[in-house]
Amino acid sequence: MANKSWLVCRINGVLELVDEQPGNGHFMLAVGERDALTRAVHNSAAPFIEKGLGPGMRVPGTQSDAEERANLSQIAQYIQTLRVYDSPSFRALGA
Repeated sequence: MANKSWLVCRINGVLELVDEQPGNGHFMLAVGERDALTRAVHNSAAPFIEKGLGPGMRVPGTQSDAEERANLSQIAQYIQTLRVYDSPSFRALGA
């Protein structure tokens, strides 16, 4: 896999694509080529606009003001959803 990127989120479910292995406070959801990660996000994530965060994509069902356990459950389910995109250029993590 050339030029690895990671799909990550924090407990609030807001998704980010990063080009370096993420540090503490991030959940690693998938790894792969940036184009494959971008396609998976656009096909599976929930768009949002939120004051202080602006527009973006988030794990479906997560909310910034939700209890952590509620968002953890949604993040775990989302990792399972990402498995349908597994290919040589994309791999869901923790699935």
